[in-house]
Amino acid sequence: MKIILLRPIEGALQSAQIARDIGLEPIIAPASEIRPLSWDAPSASKFDAIMITSANALRINQEKVTPYRHLPFYAVGQATAKLAKQMGFTIAGLGSGGAKALWPLLEQDSRQHVLRLVGTDHIPIASDKITSIITYKAMALPIHIDLQTLLQKNDSPHIFAFHSARAVQIFADYMHSFHSFDPSQHYAAALAPSIGKALTQHINQPWKEVIISPQADDKAQFTRLYELFGTG
Repeated sequence: MKIILLRPIEGALQSAQIARDIGLEPIIAPASEIRPLSWDAPSASKFDAIMITSANALRINQEKVTPYRHLPFYAVGQATAKLAKQMGFTIAGLGSGGAKALWPLLEQDSRQHVLRLVGTDHIPIASDKITSIITYKAMALPIHIDLQTLLQKNDSPHIFAFHSARAVQIFADYMHSFHSFDPSQHYAAALAPSIGKALTQHINQPWKEVIISPQADDKAQFTRLYELFGTG
């Protein structure tokens, strides 16, 4: 059974290697690409922590985040934490269930002024302690040829891996052009509960099963999938 990686190419390449190491067979078919947006970087002196819920915010802003490297870093998932360490940050907290699950860690540490760098499709957190700045956008791509072939054939079950709610939205748009595609014959893997919720909101047809990752990182997700399906 193949696992279809829909995330932007930079992250998809890393995800594919993790999937192979675990024993899965990945297909890279990006549904979007990350494009930077213009933003003004506030003074680091205004904050006592930085919160990143997508590694894209680091990849796309490597030079602009340099002044914040001394701030305690709170990350969603191992991949984001690993990239942050490579860039010189010190990890103060690691979440496992999306943005809203990460916020209690900062409250527990009594953080009062938190900088959060996000994309246009981020999940908001209602707190006056957080300053959220939109720094990038996930732009939809034309359907990848390999994904197009899979949706047309619909001949054997696959696992479609969703790393963001944005990927769900784009995939739902793709489905409008492929009426023969039947989600009930396939599995959806969601990296966080919020992505699982997006699958229900944007795709009206039921999947064979929606599998929510036990933690918000690829290793945990792919290990779970291998336990369920092996190499197929």
